[in-house]
Amino acid sequence: KVKELMGDNEPDDFSHYFKKSDLDANLLDGKVIHAFCGFKKEGLAHTDVSHLPVCPVCQYLWDHVFQKE
Repeated sequence: KVKELMGDNEPDDFSHYFKKSDLDANLLDGKVIHAFCGFKKEGLAHTDVSHLPVCPVCQYLWDHVFQKE
């Protein structure tokens, strides 16, 4: 299912969903964080990702898993 959603794109081709607390830690300390889809972000996350499409796996998980909690 992941390959089907991602197509031939690389994880860096998308903006990803992260837990806010993880994203805050990344921006403050440069902590390595993991997106909902499992993508590992090393180094500081970009704060302006408006030019990138949303990761379809993160979006799927947000819509079908996290919104049901």
